[in-house]
Amino acid sequence: MRKFTLTTLLYVYALISYAQQSNVNSANYEIGNGINFNFNDGDYQFNIFGFIKPSYIYGEEDIYTSDGQTNNIYRQFKSQNSNLFFTGKAAKEKLGFTIQMDYSSSNPLVEAYISYFLN
Repeated sequence: MRKFTLTTLLYVYALISYAQQSNVNSANYEIGNGINFNFNDGDYQFNIFGFIKPSYIYGEEDIYTSDGQTNNIYRQFKSQNSNLFFTGKAAKEKLGFTIQMDYSSSNPLVEAYISYFLN
């Protein structure tokens, strides 16, 4: 009888523990949308994404001197824009934020703001 009672109690405890809701956290990557993080069933959302705009410059220049003709070739690879975005939202607190950085510039912070949702 004791074994039956103990087994029944353990079974009921396992069912109650399994039935409780757990906070689901997730992270996924989508091409074009970046990395998305969701915490506490989507109450807190974060997104990291960006883009790079590279350029390649090739130049050839003929220089005429008294000794003859010389050929000057120059090549350059650079990034015109290297933007990285951090965005986030806290649903219960009704807050959101966005930070935009451009790492190809001497002043990398382009934009940063915090928003409050009225709904």
